[in-house]
Amino acid sequence: MAAVGQELPLTISSLSRNSRPNFGVGIIEFFIRMPSRLFPCPIGYFFQHNRRMKNLIRISEKLKEADFFLRQMTRSHGNIEELNYYFSAFVSAARSVTFVLQYVGSVVEGFDSWYADVQSRQRSDKVAKYLLEARNESQKTGAQPIAYGEVIRLPSGEETLINFFSYIGSSPPAEVPDMDVLTTCNHQMRNLVQIVIEFFDKFEDSVWDASQEKRSTVENLSSVRHKIHGGETPDVLWQQLVDVIGGTDFLPPRPSQEIIDLRKRYE
Repeated sequence: MAAVGQELPLTISSLSRNSRPNFGVGIIEFFIRMPSRLFPCPIGYFFQHNRRMKNLIRISEKLKEADFFLRQMTRSHGNIEELNYYFSAFVSAARSVTFVLQYVGSVVEGFDSWYADVQSRQRSDKVAKYLLEARNESQKTGAQPIAYGEVIRLPSGEETLINFFSYIGSSPPAEVPDMDVLTTCNHQMRNLVQIVIEFFDKFEDSVWDASQEKRSTVENLSSVRHKIHGGETPDVLWQQLVDVIGGTDFLPPRPSQEIIDLRKRYE
């Protein structure tokens, strides 16, 4: 990749050949790797205008949003105030994952019976139940349940701060998990990742049509050009993008591919 200020390649054919086979994302990655000031755009951007694809991508995006706030909690666990802010954002994003999942799945045959089983599992999970009620309480009353932390010494001799939920002087909205804050949230994040993986494994093929997504994308490329690089993409590069996406070897990235990193992180 050329660094900022270096001359960029005149063609991207080599990038396409060296990219992951079958995905055909070499040229798209070329655009993505441009400086963010020129190209603030995720890989799914080219395909989000298609309604069905956009809806599926919403599931992946909400899951990544929950993961983002959980990682922020990990970074800020030494600051109770910030930790509560990110906890509130995490439980809200986590709840939205299932909201969006139900919205997308409402028109998918077989979804209702599958999701009834998911709901049953979530209701029997004390962590999931607690975080749901903590989210509801936070939104309705502004409650901040993370009130203290304990410094513990690890086997390595290193000291670290562990945070816990606290309801001194008040009643918890549900049974408080017998674990620290980050372990609790990681538990639910693993639940959500597994639920979304199950959804994609079971229903993605019935909703996602690679040929249709590709045709729709090619037809609508001109309508998004003004948003890419501020509409200043050189004609030669833009035409190469059109040619690659319209080529016989290209397949749009599946929505499930958007969460590959999360699958690895929360195995």
